[in-house]
Amino acid sequence: MGRAQDRNNVGGFPIQTALLLLSLPIVLAGYAFFLQVREDLFGVKVSAADVYHIKQDYDAFPGSRHMAREATDTDSQAEKETAKVQMPQLVAKGTGFEGALQLKPATGVKGTKVCIATTTGDGLDRIIPWLKYHRSIGIDMFYLFAEEKTATPEVASVLETMPDVLLWKPSKALDQRRAGSRIWGESWLRGFFNKPCNHALFVRQNLNLEIAIKQAALDEMDWILHIDTDELMYPGGAPNYSLRTVLASIKDDVHTVVFPNYESIVENDHVQDPFNEVTLFKRNFDHVIRETYFSSYRDVTRENPNYFLTYGNGKSAARIRPGLRPNGAHRFHSYKKPPYEIKASEAAVLHYTYARFSDIANRKHRCVCKLGDEDLKKCFILDFDRLAYKMSSTMAEDKLRQWYRNHVVWTDKSVVTKLVANGLFDRIYTPQVILQGMMAQEAIQVTRSKDTVLQNRTKDLLAINNNSTRERPSAVLSAQQKKLVTEAVMEALKKNAAEVLSQTR
Repeated sequence: MGRAQDRNNVGGFPIQTALLLLSLPIVLAGYAFFLQVREDLFGVKVSAADVYHIKQDYDAFPGSRHMAREATDTDSQAEKETAKVQMPQLVAKGTGFEGALQLKPATGVKGTKVCIATTTGDGLDRIIPWLKYHRSIGIDMFYLFAEEKTATPEVASVLETMPDVLLWKPSKALDQRRAGSRIWGESWLRGFFNKPCNHALFVRQNLNLEIAIKQAALDEMDWILHIDTDELMYPGGAPNYSLRTVLASIKDDVHTVVFPNYESIVENDHVQDPFNEVTLFKRNFDHVIRETYFSSYRDVTRENPNYFLTYGNGKSAARIRPGLRPNGAHRFHSYKKPPYEIKASEAAVLHYTYARFSDIANRKHRCVCKLGDEDLKKCFILDFDRLAYKMSSTMAEDKLRQWYRNHVVWTDKSVVTKLVANGLFDRIYTPQVILQGMMAQEAIQVTRSKDTVLQNRTKDLLAINNNSTRERPSAVLSAQQKKLVTEAVMEALKKNAAEVLSQTR
């Protein structure tokens, strides 16, 4: 009996199961072939809308329902628009996984309103994915203080049309408001005055954050975060991947929550889109085993100044309460009493720092600073920023690229595997999956729209032909000719769909 059972198993695996697994790709390939040819065999039109069902559902993602805030006299015209932003939902139809891609808001957190404040000079290529991602995890409002590229008409005009974005552009009115700031006259900020580059940015960030806190109170927000546009919040451990869930679960007596930062690890020197290409991260000291951290410290730093290339003290969220004020770019404080602060045990902020070679190469253009050690300290707060500026200012591009590979890029797979295994590194695919899913949704919507346009044009052409035959019989299209026209249009549709979808990969 035992031998009979052995004959029905392959390496301890049932033959029936093995045959089923082997046949599954064939069945799927056959089904795909059927979808391609059924138009010709049965006259059934195949389009992207037949394969994917797209529905509009405000609750498809946590945070996809955006409030239309009542405009005030000080709002710009764009800020007064109240059109709601909709997040389309992509659901595979007929696969049995209709619910698999739906991210439902966690129960009891719809009343928790969360906002993000940031000072940024990035373009739309970075800001738009950043906004979309954070909407998907439950952010209700974005307070953006524009500098450099963000302040240009091409970028600002787009951001100003978004009802969940308030944009402050450089202006005398903004300067005057900063000058009247309460923290401007406080001693803790004075050490950063009258210094260029990063120190000046640090001062602006704090002054801007004070304005954002006041605006958040007017907008009746519950929590505010201060992060940059090269950072993504990671609500690790939260049901439905919702930052609202994380913050709604915090006890009422907690005023601020620190999210330890994870730093991006690039594995090649030709990354162009970090949010979509980078999936490896260096975990924070607060989320790893202490002994492992110290025993592997030298392996991780690789002759760089510190464990992290840039900062290592995380970013925080704060409840909107009377007396709340900034306490630097990473923390909040209160005029009422010292805040009760906790650290998130699983959630973190993902920092995509120097993830592109251009981030290093262009560093020299972001500041005008002498290269002496003391001069660099006046310009840059962090050690690696000073080093990056000096290297980018003194090295030819080929030498700088090699330096970038040695200090930033991780190419040794065995070392990466070891550090992932001991918990210092982590693979995090969720932001990539969310953003690529959104890109696929948009591609399918574009394809569906063009599909409709082409169909309408075909109908118009056939109608014109049919009308013209009454006057010019020689112009009649035969049934075969009509079929050829239809086939040509459908072939164009398929080609267009393939091109659009290929752009999302």
